[in-house]
Amino acid sequence: MTVQATLKDADGAPIPNIVISFSSADSALASLSPSSALTNTSGVAFSRIDATSIAAVGASYVNATATFPTGSTSSSTPVTAETPYAVGAATVDMTLAVSQANISAGGTSSVTATVSINGAAPTTPMTVDFTSGCARTGKATLSTGVLTINGVATATYTDNGCGQADTVVASTSSTQKTAVITVAPPQAANIKFIGTTPESSLLVIKGTGGVGYSETAVVKFQAVDAAGTGLANQTVRFGLTTVAGGLTMENTALAVGETVSKQTDANGDVSVTVQSGTVPTAVWVTAALGTLSTQSNKVVISTGRPSQDFFSLSATKLNIDGGNYDGARTTLNIYAADRLGNIVPDGTAINFIAEGAQIVGQTTGGTASSTCTTLNGACTVDLVSAEHRPIPDSERSGISAENALPEGPTANRVTVVAYTVGEESFVDANGNNKWDTGETWDDLGDIYIDSNESLEWDENEQFIRYSANNAAECPPLPTDTPKLDNATSKPGTCDGVWGQAHVRRSMVIVLSGHTAHANTNLVNMGGGCIGVASVLVSDQWGNPMPAGSTLTVSANAVSDSTAPTAKAAEITVVPETVPSSNAPGGTWHSVKVSVGAGKCATPVSGSFDLLVSTPSESTNVTSVLPFTVNP
Repeated sequence: MTVQATLKDADGAPIPNIVISFSSADSALASLSPSSALTNTSGVAFSRIDATSIAAVGASYVNATATFPTGSTSSSTPVTAETPYAVGAATVDMTLAVSQANISAGGTSSVTATVSINGAAPTTPMTVDFTSGCARTGKATLSTGVLTINGVATATYTDNGCGQADTVVASTSSTQKTAVITVAPPQAANIKFIGTTPESSLLVIKGTGGVGYSETAVVKFQAVDAAGTGLANQTVRFGLTTVAGGLTMENTALAVGETVSKQTDANGDVSVTVQSGTVPTAVWVTAALGTLSTQSNKVVISTGRPSQDFFSLSATKLNIDGGNYDGARTTLNIYAADRLGNIVPDGTAINFIAEGAQIVGQTTGGTASSTCTTLNGACTVDLVSAEHRPIPDSERSGISAENALPEGPTANRVTVVAYTVGEESFVDANGNNKWDTGETWDDLGDIYIDSNESLEWDENEQFIRYSANNAAECPPLPTDTPKLDNATSKPGTCDGVWGQAHVRRSMVIVLSGHTAHANTNLVNMGGGCIGVASVLVSDQWGNPMPAGSTLTVSANAVSDSTAPTAKAAEITVVPETVPSSNAPGGTWHSVKVSVGAGKCATPVSGSFDLLVSTPSESTNVTSVLPFTVNP
């Protein structure tokens, strides 16, 4: 209610702009807001008195004190007045409702309390406490201490084994209400999925298992009573959602809908074994106990061992500026898939060996290695220029040796081999996704570093043995396709049987030098206005210059006649940048000298310099190659 204080002088005239302070003689009964106010032009100041709580009841006085400023002509001392007030009992009402009066075992319902004071929603939040018999014993959970919003407080009731009619009580400091939630008793027993071994739930195709690869999964369930305690000696029926490719359970071939039955142990646990088939698929194991049923997580039969035909090696740069400098890098990329092109399982380890330089792989636990492990079917390592640099070196065409210049012999062609345990490729003639007798396959023997790029193993070339028992001759490389040119085998190390082997790919990374040479220094115009020369640019060892090296023209002194009417020639180089290449002999570039077709007055001649500059990733070096233009 509102409190009004009127201030007048001795003549009964109102006194404005004076501070009136309000207070209750019993601060526990009521409070005033504001606690002070200025008188208006009528000499009146207002405040509001409110009960301190809905439980407050009684009577007291409101005190109003007027304080005059120094020098006031009205009064020099405060003036006080008081008036009695009474606080009657508040009428607090509450209704309680539940969203679901009947819930299943483990179910949930909302409980809503609506509070009013003297018929209106409380203006300030009130606390409503909720509880129930099952909540007090831990058989249900129920929100408590919920604040009202516009007079409404909502709690959530969740069953945890109550299994009966449960009385929910909502209470404030002055009232309480009840409602009943009926909870259905829990099932006599439940069947629940526990887990799968392997945890990844990933199986390889039948016949492709081995170290790190599983063709079987053990799927575990548990039968429990209402309290979650395992039930022994329960008969559980198991089935498969698909049997594609010959999937089996407990080594039994089933049709979809057929089941295998097993008994739970003393802990209520029961496991069933699933064997993969020959085609990629996803399968779920179903488990039924009486009228109850559930299913496992997805078990995937997809990625098998990497297949030789699906094992790929590439590099971001085939010629790095590493012939004269340490630390130049190129990234080696591996992509691996099974015989149907499905990516191999994450974590498949790929090994690398090299004729020279360094292989820098992944770092695990602060330790670097020369391997990588796949993620989404791929992984990378870096090849970093460093010793050992293969000098002298060779390659099978002999082109590098022919083009090697006096600075040194053919050198710095580093053969790299990537390999991992996988399977030999075969032609699946009948489409059953497994090798059958009579089907063609690529027999693989021991891998080796083909240092001289001859496609044949030589006595001094490093090899990695797969099995000491393999002594059969390896078939010759196919002549109709080069698919195994970079996957050669050491003679006499095959086994003559399709199966597991080291799948492999090799490639050559060139540690290029920084001194450029060309196979010619002439451009012949042939009496015309345009002349073109094909120029083979190489480093000092007859290999390509580093990828990214640029070719530019300088000191252009080529024209069609003497001054003052001479027309200067335009000289262009294509490509202007050395590409990624490990081609023996270097890279080809077209040098074009042109004065414009039919526009040259006299024979074109002169000279220019071809500048070859290595990339700035190392110390930038420019070679000057003088060229002569003959008419």
